[in-house]
Amino acid sequence: MNFLLISAEIPFSEMLAGILGRNFSGLKLVRTIQAIEDFDNQSKEISQVDFIVVDFDLIASWENKSILQFLREKPLIFISSKKEKAIEAFEFDCLDFLLKPVVSVKLEKAFQKMSRMLPVNSIQNMENQMFENIVSRITKPEFKKRFLVKIGSRFTYVPTEKVSFFFSENGVTYLVESGTSQKYIVENSLNELQESLLNPTDFYRINRSMIINLNDVSAIKPYVNGRLLLSLATKSDFDPIVARERVAEFKRWVNQ
Repeated sequence: MNFLLISAEIPFSEMLAGILGRNFSGLKLVRTIQAIEDFDNQSKEISQVDFIVVDFDLIASWENKSILQFLREKPLIFISSKKEKAIEAFEFDCLDFLLKPVVSVKLEKAFQKMSRMLPVNSIQNMENQMFENIVSRITKPEFKKRFLVKIGSRFTYVPTEKVSFFFSENGVTYLVESGTSQKYIVENSLNELQESLLNPTDFYRINRSMIINLNDVSAIKPYVNGRLLLSLATKSDFDPIVARERVAEFKRWVNQ
C-alpha cells in the first residue's frame, strides 16, 4: 500500500521511516508534503495513495478547500497536539487519532490497524474502528508510576514525578532524582521510556541521550548552532541541550 505524509516535523518523519524499515515492508511512503506548495506541485502523483498520515496542526493554517476535500476522500491517520481536534476527526475517514508528541509504539499500532482495515473494504468496520480509536486517545492512558532501583544491597523506588531526567551513557540508562541529584541505573532503554513508559505531557527526549522532566526545567536559553540550553532545578554533571532538529517540536511541546 502507498501512503502520503503531510507533516513538517523532521523527528516524526525520521521515526516513521524507521518504523517502516523495521516492520512494514508492504507500506511505501510515496511523498512527504511539508508546505501547501508541495501539495499543489504533486497533486497528480499523490491522488492514487491508499491512505494519508496527516498532521492537522499543519494543514489547519492552509486556506485551501481542495486539500480538505482530498483528505475526506482517503483513510487517515490523524495527528494533532490538541485533544479537541478528535471531534473534528469525525468529519474525515479517520482510522486513528494520535496525540503529539507521537511515540513509535502508538504509530506502529496505527499502521497495523490500517493494514488490517483497508483490504476488508467494510464501511461499518472502518466507522467502528474510528470511534474506538478516537475514544481511546481522549481517555487518560496508564504510564509508569515508579521505578525500582538498587542502593548497595537493598532496593528502593523513585516515583516518576520525582525524576529530574534520564540519560544514557556507554549503553547504560540512568535515572537522576529531582532535588537530591542521586543517580540510579534503570533497566529500560531511552527508547522504551520514550515510547511507552513515560507520560509525553511531562517528559521529552531532547537529544539522543537524554529525556527531561518539564517540571524540573527552570530556564530555557538560546544556545549555539540553533540549539537550546536548559537549566534544571536538579544539579547535573553536563548541560541539557535540545538538539537543533528537535527545537521547533520542543517549543510546541512546552507550549501545549
